[in-house]
Amino acid sequence: EESIKKRLVLGIRYQTETGEKQEEKIEPHALIYKQNVWYLYAFCHASRSFESYRLGGIFSIELTQAVFRKRPFSREHISLFQEKHFDKIAVRLAFSPEAYLDAQNWLGVENLKKKNGVWYADLLLPDNESLPKKILSFGAGVKILEPIALKEKIVAMVKTLAADYEETK
Repeated sequence: EESIKKRLVLGIRYQTETGEKQEEKIEPHALIYKQNVWYLYAFCHASRSFESYRLGGIFSIELTQAVFRKRPFSREHISLFQEKHFDKIAVRLAFSPEAYLDAQNWLGVENLKKKNGVWYADLLLPDNESLPKKILSFGAGVKILEPIALKEKIVAMVKTLAADYEETK
């Protein structure tokens, strides 16, 4: 935050998603929180372009005294916010009152409707590998009402997980 406010170049050492260790000089422009992960959006001197760095992957930061000039950018330019092209699936979910705040953070208040003490969401979501994982993160606080295929996928994942833990007894 200090380097963003004062426009100071950072020297960072970080680990990429493939496990490589890298060193870069960057100009930090914004902190971003997305799906429970913090990112630093910065202009990278090496690539001469904006990059997103997972804060959890940065293991060393050097605050330099070099000052940079802020570069224009908008939310639409940040790759973290660009829609990936996944097929969409129509989903109907029911959330318990205890899971409401997490559901609101994930889906937005405009997509949740309350009926008889239960929060419902009817919307199109990306049909990818992260959807079942996200749903599982709600534990017993969510029920999949539709589609049946998604419900069956979750049941299969839970059975596999339970079997893995049964082996350790």
